[in-house]
Amino acid sequence: MYFSKEECYDDTYLSLCLGLLGEEEVHHLLRYYRDLEYYECCSGIVQAYKDYKNKDHELDRANSPE
Repeated sequence: MYFSKEECYDDTYLSLCLGLLGEEEVHHLLRYYRDLEYYECCSGIVQAYKDYKNKDHELDRANSPE
């Protein structure tokens, strides 16, 4: 079964936002898809993780008093 970059991005980002995936699980997913040589999916997972972390960082800054 093949997953596109967009499908992997959407699934990973949503799962991170819902708290279904943590950092350790993202590493396992990357290893799994890398072993299958699904590099487009790996790219989607990495981008979703980066976007999720950036969103968390932005929320932290917005919620911290200055």
